[in-house]
Parts: sequence; structure tokens; C-alpha cells
Amino acid sequence: MESCFDEVLLDGTFPEIVINPKQVHRKILQNYYHTIFYRDVIERHNPINPNLIKFILDLLINKIVLTYSVNKVTERVKSAGYSVQKQTVQDTITWLNDAYLLFTVPFLSDSIHKKTRIRRNSTVLTTAS
Repeated sequence: MESCFDEVLLDGTFPEIVINPKQVHRKILQNYYHTIFYRDVIERHNPINPNLIKFILDLLINKIVLTYSVNKVTERVKSAGYSVQKQTVQDTITWLNDAYLLFTVPFLSDSIHKKTRIRRNSTVLTTAS
């Protein structure tokens, strides 16, 4: 049972991953990632700068389980040389959540103000590498 859990944790649960040899797992996952990103985010929302959207996604994926705020992400994106508004970052995070590329976990609080203003955590759909 423990080895099955370890396998699911390392490889994920996409059906194509489960039935194919480990040598092709990374290629399959990259294909899923690119397909979801381009079809469900770029083609659907037609952003002016797709590279900006990709940068924000990469930034948030690299901060898995770390907290973030829209303000901090906006500052980080600006420091990388992009001209961006806070609303664009918020919209991008919403698009990524809608496409299931990213899951944002809101801050737990009884206060509505704290729920909307405090940093959030992000995670991705699969733990597979």
C-alpha cells in the first residue's frame, strides 16, 4: 500500500501516465501543461502579452506551498521588467485557476477583509515531476 502511495505521489494520477513507462512520463506531463496553458488560457483569454502570463505562472509554480499576495507578485513581475497592473496579475491568477493549472487556497479567517487581503497559497494539480 505504501509503495502505491509513493508511486501516485511521484508520478501523479493522469491515466496516460499510469499506463505508460516512466521514461515518457515527463514528456506526457509537459504536453498536458503546454496544451492546457495555450488552449485554456492563451487562446481563451487572448492576452496582449502571453509571455507575461507564462512568467506569472512560472513564478507561482515555483512558489508552491509558499504564500503570496497579488501586490507582491505584481512587484516581482515589475522588477523583472514587465509593465503590469495589479488587476492584470489578479486576472491572470483567476485564468490559471479556471484552467486548473493552479489552485489558490485563500487565507482562513472569519474576517472577510482578511480573507481577501491576506496572502494566499498556491499549488498545482499534480505532484508528478
